[in-house]
Amino acid sequence: MSNSKISAARRFYPRGSSSEDTPILYDVYLAFQNGDSALLRELLGIYTPHSIDAAICQLPGRTDYRILAQLDAHELASFLNDLPTPRQLAYIEALEDDIVSSALSEMAPDEANDLLQAVDQDRARQLRARLRKDVLREIELVAGYRENQLGALVNPAFLVVGPEATIGDVVQLMRVTSEVRFDTDTVFVCDPTGLPLGAVELAEVVRHMDSQQQISSFMDTALPSVCATDPVGEGLKAQQASRLSLLPVRNSDGQLLGVVSHRDLLDADSRLQAGILTRFGGSLLDSNLDYFASPLHTLFFTRVFWLLILTVFGVVTSTFVASQEDLIAEVIILAAFIAPIIDMGGNSGSQSATLVLRSMALGQITVSWKQLAKIVAREIPVAIFIAITVAVAEIVMALMSKSGPIFALGTETGVAILVVVGLSMFCCTVAGAVIGSLLPFLARRIGADPATLSAPLITSIMDIVGVLIYFGFAAVFLAGLL
Repeated sequence: MSNSKISAARRFYPRGSSSEDTPILYDVYLAFQNGDSALLRELLGIYTPHSIDAAICQLPGRTDYRILAQLDAHELASFLNDLPTPRQLAYIEALEDDIVSSALSEMAPDEANDLLQAVDQDRARQLRARLRKDVLREIELVAGYRENQLGALVNPAFLVVGPEATIGDVVQLMRVTSEVRFDTDTVFVCDPTGLPLGAVELAEVVRHMDSQQQISSFMDTALPSVCATDPVGEGLKAQQASRLSLLPVRNSDGQLLGVVSHRDLLDADSRLQAGILTRFGGSLLDSNLDYFASPLHTLFFTRVFWLLILTVFGVVTSTFVASQEDLIAEVIILAAFIAPIIDMGGNSGSQSATLVLRSMALGQITVSWKQLAKIVAREIPVAIFIAITVAVAEIVMALMSKSGPIFALGTETGVAILVVVGLSMFCCTVAGAVIGSLLPFLARRIGADPATLSAPLITSIMDIVGVLIYFGFAAVFLAGLL
């Protein structure tokens, strides 16, 4: 986009550069270097906040962000509103609380809530104390929901009219409405009690601007029916089936609580999936954590917790295996099968847990005892067939690669070893699959985050269960050797 509105005399170009290279970088440098708020306002009228932010990140040395204090609340909110949270924090760190709170009052409530959640508690308290009561009420409405619920994404600032409103009324309402704070792509029609009757897209309003018809005469009455407590995945499915640009979200009484945009739904789903993956990786990571921007001590503490727990599991497992040294000394070949057997239990558990968590995130599984029965009924037959397959494969590969050592103690003992290996592989695979599928469900049932049940934790549990199963069968079938 051209920046021709800015006079050439006011631009700054380093030696050897030309205006065709990166004009936005030079203009942003000039504005921030000289504290030129007039130039910054012109830039905000030409470039997107993301473009200006990208240019600021390329400026040499530490940039003084206090120039932003010269913008009015609406201009500052427009700049901050759609930036990622780490960048918002970088800008507001240099600004006074009064200035930041004024900007928060102009931002969409869901965006303001995200920013308040990210700052330290003391400053968040100070900022909330300076907010207008009506603004604070809307922000606290969003903050009252869990991250994976639609209510956490809702913008309570949206366009709503009564069924008797005309096109002229709607056009006038849109002219006086802040596009920073309000989502204006869709106009909703509600009755006096707040129950939604229909919706009209902005494009449809523009098409009928010369008409004096009531908006209810051409509104779309086929509205999605989702509640603020529904999971984000349910909202995604409803949005895909809807013709509306904004997803209407209701409260428990069926009244229209707010709206959620396509982008917010997709961003939230990506964050939740990223959170699941990072926590499955053995950490307590916040899905908003920035790998490069976050301090090293933050990365340390978010990862060390699970690793310490897994160390304890490892010590317990190794202690039990060491207690079986007499059996292993008599049948040394048993040691060769410990790793593949317990690994299979962990692998099948991780696989099942991932499938259940994905279904939870997409809203396909709800927390109820009926769902628990369905999960078990669905998982057990699949796990049994998988277990039979891998057990047979393990026996075949054992015969192909280790038949000499297996039968060195005699045919009867060799067959017993193969039975121990096959049964252990079968039982570990089934146990891993069932435990892996139930743990996320049980965590949700008691109010914990199912994503914190990481694959390494499931694997460590199956290490202990696996060695108990393996040496239990060995003690039974090879008792004559002890």
